[in-house]
This record gives sequence, structure tokens and C-alpha cells, in this order.
Amino acid sequence: MRRLECSAPGGQVEYVDAAVPGLRQCVGISGAKSFALRKRVAGKCRKLPPRVLLGAATARGPCAQSCRSSFDFSLVVCERCRIPCARLCHHPVEGPRHFSQLDGARGMAATVVLVAHSGQAWIGTRLLHGFGQMGVAFFFVLSGFLMAWLYAGQPFTRSHLMRYAARRAARVLPLYYAIVLASFFASCLLFSCFVLVPTMPLWTFTFADSGSLATHLLLITGQQTLWTIPVEVQFYLLFPILWHETQAKRPFRAIAATAVAGALLALSILLYTDDPRFMPLWMHFFLFGIVVALLLRRHPEWHTRFRGHNALGWAAIVFFLASVPGLREHLGLRFLPNFIDPLTVGSTALLFLACLFQVGPLRVLATPIPAWFGRISYGLYLLHFPVLMTLAATSLPRIVALPLFFVVTIGLAALSERFFERPLRRRIAALVR
Repeated sequence: MRRLECSAPGGQVEYVDAAVPGLRQCVGISGAKSFALRKRVAGKCRKLPPRVLLGAATARGPCAQSCRSSFDFSLVVCERCRIPCARLCHHPVEGPRHFSQLDGARGMAATVVLVAHSGQAWIGTRLLHGFGQMGVAFFFVLSGFLMAWLYAGQPFTRSHLMRYAARRAARVLPLYYAIVLASFFASCLLFSCFVLVPTMPLWTFTFADSGSLATHLLLITGQQTLWTIPVEVQFYLLFPILWHETQAKRPFRAIAATAVAGALLALSILLYTDDPRFMPLWMHFFLFGIVVALLLRRHPEWHTRFRGHNALGWAAIVFFLASVPGLREHLGLRFLPNFIDPLTVGSTALLFLACLFQVGPLRVLATPIPAWFGRISYGLYLLHFPVLMTLAATSLPRIVALPLFFVVTIGLAALSERFFERPLRRRIAALVR
């Protein structure tokens, strides 16, 4: 096997010269993304049709194969008909499959939530009001981006859909259900009736009755920090529709239709309640992440275009911190709920882009320690609130309780990821291999 570098965007042409004695090859470029592939076999030049465009390969001969993938081609000569055939191999070249900086960004978002809640609990200031929800919004953008980046380029088949469902369920449901069920049973007398214990254990979430449990188990809505998990899962249920439309080459039309439908649903919800725990109110964060992923697939050169602009990274951080609703309230400035506030939405989107492109100081997110915090971020998010409520109810001074809160939460999250989440995630994902 010999390799020939070509000038097409992201393209490499691999070819075999040992199939036929005296075989000579030459490759020509026709258009920005179209290949005119030639081979000389036994002194006769045969030309493959130059209709290889964005993964649609066409070749002569009974052994010609094609599949939709990337600009990575393997050219062989059919031993039976002696006619060159083109095989389009599934080796994505659009960009990296894993973004280490986004692991660190996930850990950063979890830290934002911890700082916001602990600051309100022990410092008692409203300066951090709404800061935790900004971290949640960042999570939603990140989730939309990763779903589109990981799955939009894959075929929309039953087997791929089953793997998608298994991996998503394995990622979010085990720890969530464990906390919900443990909290509910701890809230019930003798674990067998629906009568609340007068002195509720502080390390659990509170469930008043079985109806409250049902809304959590059915992923309709949730209390305290648990509300974001139903929102996330509801997005997972919606994403296959967008995935299918992406494979049909009309993703942005589907995204626009979803955005309009989400806006109408959000408006109808706001007419009856100002409760922010419903997925349509946060739909635009997910869709923004999807749009960024699809555009980045089309323009892989964007990965490194902005890395030298350090000022943009600092500007994104300052803009994000200055947009905190509690700070604006303290300064006498007006603000809206986080899901529709222009500054909150804009600063979250800008910070995500700065993290994705590793602009300025945000390059540190790709280093091992932030990446490790990203791996345990799910446990940090779900476990921190019971720890916070328990420590806040003690008589410990703030100078002791605050660092103890971070130490206990990080320790529990690390143990959960190592001995509970990771093993279950592997076992569930293995069921559909």
C-alpha cells in the first residue's frame, strides 16, 4: 500500500500498485471537492468518472463499492474484470473525535454550579444569584455540540440508534436513579409506607409523596438540581429526529423548524408559569451547540484559526462573569430569566466557543487536572447539593464548612465515577455491541 498526499481539503488518496504488473497511477483534482481518478492498466488508460463529491463515489466495474463518509479513498484494481474500482473508506478526517478541552470545560461548568450554591449558602450574598443556572446553560450547549459531533456523521440505522440510546442512558440514568430512589426511601418510614419521617435526613432530596417520585422516575421534571436531568434526557429523545435530517442533507431546515416549535412551546409555558424547569425554555442552548458542531464539520480549519487571539479568551471570561444576574441586580441593572436574558445567552455561547477553540487562558482546560474534573463532573453536579444541605445545617464555621464542602463533594464524585458510574456505563453499553 502506497500513500499519495493530495491538495483537496482534508483528503488523502491511498492506492495499490501490486495488483497488476506494470500498473502506473496518476491522480488529478477536478474542482474543490471532486476527484478525477485515473489509472493505467496494461498500457490502456481508463478514467473513473469524476463524480466523487462529498462522499458519493462512482466507479466502473462489478466490484465498485461506495459509502458516504469523508474524503478518504482506497483505489484497487479488480482481479476479475481488470477495471479500476474505487472504495470510499470510513475514516473521518474532519477533525478530532475527542476534544480534551471540552472535558475541562465540563469540569469548569460543574465548578461554576458548586461555587454559586456554596456562595449563596455560606456567604449569603445575592451576587451569585443565577450563576449556577449559567453553568447549567453551558452544560446544555456542550451537550448539543457533542451529540451532533459524535453522531451526525454516523449512519442513521437501527443498530447505531440502539447504541446511541444505550450510551446516553448509561451516562445519565444510573447515578440519577440511585440518588432519587435513595432519597425517596430515606424519606419514608420503615421503607414501606408513604409517611414522611418527622426529622428528614439532610443528605437526601425531599419527596413528599409517590407522585413526586413518579415525576422524577418518568423524567418529567425534578426538584432542586435534579431538574436538569429530565431536560437533558428529553433533548436526547429529540436529537434522533435532527440526526435523521442531517443524514438526509437538510439539517439546518430541521434545526430552524425545531427552534420555531420550541419557541412556541416556551411561549405557551410562560403564559401559565415562570417555572424554568422545562426543556423548551432551554432548547436554543442545545440547538446552538448542534449548529456549531455541524459548521465545524464543514470547516475543520476553524480548529486552529483563533488560538493566537488571547484577548478573545479573556474577553469571554470577563463577559461571562459580568453577565451574572446577581451582580447586575446589585448594580441596579435590569435582567431577565437566564434562559431568555440576552447577556446570559450571549456570554454563555461566547465562552463555549472560546473553550472549544482554546483561546487564550482557556487552553488550560486541555490539561490533565481540568480534564479529570470533567470526568467526575456528573457526580459533582448531582452529589453536591445533599452535601451542601447537610453541612449548612451544622454549626461549623464558614471557614471550615466551605473547604470541607468541596473536599467531600470531590471525593464522593471521584468514588462514584470510579466504582459506580464507569462500571455500569461499560456494562450497559456492552449490551448493544
